[in-house]
Formats: sequence, C-alpha cells, structure tokens
Amino acid sequence: MQDSREKKQCLIFVRNNANDTADRIEAYAKKSGMKVVETIFNTDKKAVERLRYYIERDVIICVLVRDVVDISMELNEIKAVMTLAAEHGISINAESRGYEPALISLFARHGRALTGVSPEHAQVVGNV
Repeated sequence: MQDSREKKQCLIFVRNNANDTADRIEAYAKKSGMKVVETIFNTDKKAVERLRYYIERDVIICVLVRDVVDISMELNEIKAVMTLAAEHGISINAESRGYEPALISLFARHGRALTGVSPEHAQVVGNV
C-alpha cells in the first residue's frame, strides 16, 4: 500500500468566506497533481486545531494558503504552526509568494544562524 504522503495530498487553509480564494487554490493544487484532502475555512480556533491534526498525522505534504496570515492574526500562533509543520517535513506554501514555501528564519540578534531556537525567537519570512 502506498504511503498517503506519496500520493501528493495537500490541505487548503483559507480565511472565512473566501470561497473564490479556495476555488483558485484548489485549481492550482489539481493542476499541480495534488489531491486536496480538505479545505478548511478559518472560522474559529477549531480550524487551526484541525490544521494541526493533519500536520501531526503526516497525511499531507503541504498546506496551501493565500498568505500565512490566513492561519492566524497572532504571530506566535503562525510561528507555532509553521514550526510544527517544519518538524513534520510539511511545507506551508503561500499563493502570495508564487506557492513557494513560507519560511521561518532562526537568527540571533547578530544575524548568526542558530539551531534548536525556540519559536519565540523565530522570525517568519514572508508576507506577515
């Protein structure tokens, strides 16, 4: 049996009432050969919990969003979700960046790269 991640499954996560955005991102996913597992509309905290559920179970290869701020307006929550996704080898790809993965940059005050930095010291790179 083939691993679900090998099937190029993705999740779409968009703001509440963003049907046109969801349709546009879904069309991109299908054109790119990905199967959309679910489209989640960010209506409340349970939406982010559902996103975490999919990430933690490694059933997707990426999360497609219009922009990372669609995950949350709280920077710490965005960092936490992006860190969790990175720990599971799942990318969060933003339409606003041409579907390039959104990145977390881990740098000390003097610009030296660090490993094992807590999410509180991470900086989200992208359109935040």
